[in-house]
Amino acid sequence: MLTALGGAELTRPCYLCPHCHHGQFPVDAQLNVEDKELSTGVRRMLALVVAEAPFDHGRRHCRKVCPY
Repeated sequence: MLTALGGAELTRPCYLCPHCHHGQFPVDAQLNVEDKELSTGVRRMLALVVAEAPFDHGRRHCRKVCPY
């Protein structure tokens, strides 16, 4: 997960369905990071950069903020 302060590793419990063996991470939904590689803060920063500048200019700023 990429956060505003850099990379972070999330460690959380996984719950498996006893019937279909599908894994769930309930805390992911609570933190709004379900199936996402960017934290809420990084997504918010990127949205502000993109909204305030033309596409190419915004793209270059995004690369500075989030080089991944």
